[in-house]
Amino acid sequence: MLAVFTIAAPAHGAKPAWDQVKNVKESAERLGLLHRKSGPNGVLKFLDACYRTHTLSSKYTTAVEGCVAQDVMYSRVLSAVYSRVPPKVRVERSLPTAEQIGAALQARVSVVIRQYALLPADMDMLQKLIDDHAMPIVLKEAFPNAAADVGGTSR
Repeated sequence: MLAVFTIAAPAHGAKPAWDQVKNVKESAERLGLLHRKSGPNGVLKFLDACYRTHTLSSKYTTAVEGCVAQDVMYSRVLSAVYSRVPPKVRVERSLPTAEQIGAALQARVSVVIRQYALLPADMDMLQKLIDDHAMPIVLKEAFPNAAADVGGTSR
């Protein structure tokens, strides 16, 4: 589901000037807190506003990277949770499938990749940072019982 960053992108990207490890860790902490306070609907509204606000920037920023990181993390968790829901119940509750969640994430991230001319290698690095540093934090903060099911290594 989360082979999100394998989209071809123009070779114009530049290495971010900020500490990406710190940024994805802080993004995970904020996501965990937001989930605890506002639940899934609050997180989804936040992510929508995050992209609409921060992608107004003409440059790729820590805030845009944070939006992508939080989106990837939350999409991964939602996919794991919703994939356990029986199909009949999922239809009754109008819940998306893991494939639909992945496709929607792919579409959102593709826009960011194109807008900021990010390189596939840059996105692969971001994915690795999310896996290694951010997923453990968000799972501990917001989904302590899901850590074994979602993990930080699936892509």
